[in-house]
Parts: sequence; structure tokens; C-alpha cells
Amino acid sequence: MVLHNGSWLHGDSAARLLMKALLDGYPLPDGFYHIIVDTEEKTLAAVDHLGTRPLFYRVKPDFAIAAHPAEITAGGAWSDEAVCGLLAAGYTFGEQTLYDDVREVPAGARIQYHKKDGGLKVLRPDEPGLFSGPERTPQELYDCLDEGFKALPDVSPFTDLRLSLSGGLDSRVILGFLLRHGRRASAFTYGSNRDPEWGMAAKLAGLAGLPHTFHDFEQHRSLINDESRFGAFLHHASMGRSIPHEQDFVSAHLFDENQLFVGGHSGDVISGGFLKPELLAARNRSDVVRALMYRHAMNLPHLTDDFHELIKSSLTGTLPDFGSGKEGLAASGYRFNHNNRQRKYIVNSVRAYTHRSIPFWLPLYTRAVTRFFLDCPLGQLKGQRLYKEMAAQTLFTGRQAFLARTASTTALRVESPDTGMMPQLRFRFQTTDRRKWRKKLFHRYTGGYALPLAFLLPGTTDRELCSRSVRQTLPEIDSLADKLENRGCPVASRQLRKTAGCKGAQLNINGFYTIRFLRELGGN
Repeated sequence: MVLHNGSWLHGDSAARLLMKALLDGYPLPDGFYHIIVDTEEKTLAAVDHLGTRPLFYRVKPDFAIAAHPAEITAGGAWSDEAVCGLLAAGYTFGEQTLYDDVREVPAGARIQYHKKDGGLKVLRPDEPGLFSGPERTPQELYDCLDEGFKALPDVSPFTDLRLSLSGGLDSRVILGFLLRHGRRASAFTYGSNRDPEWGMAAKLAGLAGLPHTFHDFEQHRSLINDESRFGAFLHHASMGRSIPHEQDFVSAHLFDENQLFVGGHSGDVISGGFLKPELLAARNRSDVVRALMYRHAMNLPHLTDDFHELIKSSLTGTLPDFGSGKEGLAASGYRFNHNNRQRKYIVNSVRAYTHRSIPFWLPLYTRAVTRFFLDCPLGQLKGQRLYKEMAAQTLFTGRQAFLARTASTTALRVESPDTGMMPQLRFRFQTTDRRKWRKKLFHRYTGGYALPLAFLLPGTTDRELCSRSVRQTLPEIDSLADKLENRGCPVASRQLRKTAGCKGAQLNINGFYTIRFLRELGGN
């Protein structure tokens, strides 16, 4: 989808607009897209500001560009650094892919390849200054968000807008704007009927008068068990840079034709949700790296020394530099999260829908909304202050007041995180030798972006996962370590062998997902 002259365009009209902008050198529009234009003289390509539809390229032995790195890798060799990043965080850092000879086109960038002389230009967007704008009001944020909803045409050519509705703040904000504009929509929630979110979502949909369906994973286990269909999804969704989202794979199969997927995620993080106390209290870049290691690279326990150093070096090398002051350090960590975890892992959920040729729209992550938040002063992002004030003062009012009254997983009250000496000391205590000493790290998300492991590992309970060794739960881990070593990834291989003997309670839930995913990918 592409925003042009106040309207969202889709299909051929959007493609023609993008092609003209690329050939004539015009600024690229807001929206969610990628495009490749091949002429006799040159190859041109571009991706949107978020890389929601990524592109990948290689330079040697000759230039090639495609929508999936596996299509253009020359030798198929894997990168040890990228595999380690995937194991540690669930996604690769920077422009890395699992394939050593393939890079990702940076978000918002253009590619120009001249065939005659072999000249290649990667035109990256200017890195904006963060937290550099004036104080903004809740009404200004409301108006910025409202522009995107005003531009949405009548549901045609879509028969329905399908909102992913949870018990959190983001999907409520989207629901509030849809109601304000009288948009015809339906809602769905996925997970287990034991999750509290589906009850919250059902109540919200009932009060809003929206049809609501619940996608119970247990009733659709056959989709995951279909190895051919699920394997094709894994190949499409991973893009060689992130673990896929199996829960969205299930929901995408329950969509009807001509429905538009409206993603209700990401607003919490871009609006300041990831400005944690230890990041705000950082005194130097080493503190920022330590904070990001703590929040991001936590999938596996008992890290080997070479694995830990490789992850630390990779993270440091991709950390933006916004200066050494407190705001600059916070901006560096904030931008790293936005460029990596948000863009590659969380927004990667749309791959389940593109795999089924279902169009998507992310109203909280348009270029205009992203730019608005990146310009906000740091104080307005702490505790998501501006975002929550906008919701409480301008959106969840009048007929939409029930959006504030109904139970939610996110409180509307603003709680500014403590950034004094105590959180820094507490954080240092928590992270002391954390990579080697983790008695119990495992926790099962009840909703959101992870689905219960019992769904992926039938007949397995959380208690069993915690008490058994990883090797007992995933007996294929040793053969996967052998494959990684044969593919030129010795550091990742040694880490897996060490992880195999750990108790399941010591892994983050995404550690299980990543090992399982690499097993599937390594077998192909």
C-alpha cells in the first residue's frame, strides 16, 4: 500500500506510482512496499522506510537482487556471526543475512546498479536526529495518526478490514480511530482459550459492535503438522534474518479473499515502550551495549566466551552513534531497537500474510507516525507519556470511553521510569555473570508474539520443558550442531552443544523457537 495525495493506493495503481518515482528520481512515498525496475542500462530498487517487504542483494561474483536471499546466494555458505545473532536474539543484526554473500537493502534505501560499468550505489536515507524536536501536544499526535485513517479509502477493493485485536493499548488505539471514521471492520484474536487477552478482546469487540472470531491454535494443529505447507511458510517468512511467527501463519489461513490485515502492533515500542531504566541510566556506549545484550540477546543460557564476544562485537558494530550524552546514548539504543528487533522480528509477522497474498496495513507504523515519534523530546517518550495522554484525552472519550474502562494489559496511567543511581546498580547486579548463571529464565508468553510451545511440541507441558534438558526436548540439537559446523559456523555449533545440556528452565521461550527453526532451515 502506498500513500498518495491523501489516499492509500493498492495494487497496479500503487505499482505505477512507485515505478515513476524510482525512474524519475522523485521522493519515495509513504507506505509499505518494495519495487525492482530493470532497464537495459541499469537496475533500480527501493524498499519502504521500515523494510516491511525486504529486498536482498549480492555483489560477487556478479550483481543480483531478489525478494529472498536464498534465491541469489552463490555458494549457500552461512555466516557464523549471523547464525549466532539469530540464536541469541531471534534475528540478525544490521544488514546481515544467514548467507555470507547476501546483504539486506537498508530500510528506506534505494539501489542503483549500472550494468555497463558494474557501478553500484546504495543510497541510504539520512539518519535523523532523535529527540530533537519541540514539545508536542496530544492533539498533534492525534492529528498525525488521524491523517492515515482519513486516507484509507472506502473498504473497496477490500471486502473487510480484519483487525488483530488484543488486550493491549495499540489495537485499542486503532479500533478507536476506525470507530471515529465509521470504518466497517471485523476483529480476530489468536492463542489459547486459557489466555486472558482473548476475553478482553471479545469484550472490546462486543462493546464496539464488531464481529469477533477467536483462532484457537489447538483446533488448527493440522496446519503446523503439514510439513510441506509449513516448510514453505518458514522459507518465505524467515528471509534469512529472523525467526518466523507461527501464530500468524495459523491466522492467515483463516482469512477470506479480499480482506485487508490491519496489524495492531508496534506502537508501544516506537512510542517509547522500549526506553527501559537501564538504557535511560546508561553513562557510556558500553552501558548501552550491556543493556541491549540484556534485553535482546537473552535466548540462550551459559554463553561460551567466543559466542558472547561475537554477539557483543556484532551488536556494537551496528549500534548508531548519537553522541555520548544521556539523550544521545538513549537515542542510540532506541534506534537500534527500532532498526533491528522491531523491523526484523516484530513486523516480520506480516510475512504470514504476504505468504498467502493477503495485503496488510500498519497504521501505527507509517513513515509519518514514525517520524513524529522520533522527533519527540525524550521526556515525552518516557513511560509512553505522550502516546497514553493522546489516547486518554482525545481518543478514548465520548462514545469510545469504553476503550479506557475495559480491562487492558497496558495501564493508561503514565509511570516515568526511574533513571537514578539505584536502577543502574540494580541492573549491574542483575547482569553480573548473567550469561553463565541462570537458574530460571523460562517463561511462557500468554499472548502477543509467541505461541505456547505445547502447540509446537505436542504432548509437552511447561513443567516438563523446565525440568528436562534441552537435548531431551529437542534431540535433534546435536545433529544441528554438526550441520552448523559443516556450514562454517563453529562458534554457533559450540554454543549449541553447550546449550544442549542445560535445563529447559534456563532458556528463554524464543531460544526453543530459534533452535527448532534452524533445524527446519538446516534440513533444507
